[in-house]
Amino acid sequence: MISVARGGLGVDSGFLPDLIVALVVGASGFASAKLLRLLERWRLGRIFGGIENHDVRVVMSVWEVAEDNDGERLMVKNSQRYGRDEVRYLGNAEMTARADVSAMSMVVDTISKVSGISANAAFDSDSIDINAPTVLIGSSTANDATKYLMETLAKNSALLNPLTINVDRIKPDSLIFHATKSGKSYSSNAQCEYAVIARYSNPFGHSNKDRVVMVAGQFANGTYVAGQYFSKYWRRAFRYGRQGVVLEIPTGQHGPIRVVEYLR
Repeated sequence: MISVARGGLGVDSGFLPDLIVALVVGASGFASAKLLRLLERWRLGRIFGGIENHDVRVVMSVWEVAEDNDGERLMVKNSQRYGRDEVRYLGNAEMTARADVSAMSMVVDTISKVSGISANAAFDSDSIDINAPTVLIGSSTANDATKYLMETLAKNSALLNPLTINVDRIKPDSLIFHATKSGKSYSSNAQCEYAVIARYSNPFGHSNKDRVVMVAGQFANGTYVAGQYFSKYWRRAFRYGRQGVVLEIPTGQHGPIRVVEYLR
């Protein structure tokens, strides 16, 4: 169960032309469906800074699989990008794969179904150019496109960057989420881990209004939960000028998943 705060809806004047057209058609089921589709399309456009003439690209990581000394199958990320060689181990192969694929599927299905906008799956091995409305599945540890975005945002403080990600120095296999405005940090422990949905400036976009959304967890289960939250509550995550949400996930799913912060 995901615990969420209540909120209302808002309508922007830029949406009025399409709204009026749909209302004029009448109160039939067809008109109601058309009105709802237009409303959802407008909402998504507000999140990404505009989606006219664009599909939404949902980017997931590609890994290799290797066995450790105990025979456990691990996801291995071999990267030669950014002018350096690095190898990152992402944990249990089956768990990581299921979580990322499930999160990607939930995001693609949600965007396509609620708005009629085409949402297409892509992989960080194909391209790291993020010049269109994009959802990144996985943190900067797992996804090269996310890593590229984070490194670019860190070079320009004027860009919207509501949450940063760092490797925990005490627990190198763990991540720390740091909310920029509140100053709060979230690190996994024996009781819980954290997941996030966050909206960032798109420094590779066509205008300074373009945005990128990240759906990620500190571990595989967190990424799955973030995808699940997006599929059900994406409107709440970005309502009232919010830039996303941080979720607390009890270890072993014992207890409710709850919102601990709305990002600004």
